[in-house]
Amino acid sequence: AIKAFTKAMALDSQFALYCFRDRAEAYGKLKKYRQAVQDLSSQLKLDSTNPWIYYHRAWNYRMLAEHTLEIADDSSAIYLDPKFELAYRDRAWAYGKLGNHKFAERDWLMAQRLAKE
Repeated sequence: AIKAFTKAMALDSQFALYCFRDRAEAYGKLKKYRQAVQDLSSQLKLDSTNPWIYYHRAWNYRMLAEHTLEIADDSSAIYLDPKFELAYRDRAWAYGKLGNHKFAERDWLMAQRLAKE
């Protein structure tokens, strides 16, 4: 699948936004998280207004144990969509991993509140 997405991007740059997304997902399934982050970063250069791109890159940063970068991307997703319950939940987890339990609890409570809406 990775070769197919790479070939599709070379043939038609209009598909690049979607090919980066899909190739990043394929890299993630192969546990090639660094490559997934690179593709999601390229996707963000084409569309920096989509909170889901930040959210998916944050998840890959989690897999790389880069929790500060994970928090930054979850924060960007939340900035773009203040009701992004999953981003609050995952940012809470990352804050917990870094020992910042006050922020972790704050985000966890917000995620719970949003999940009920």
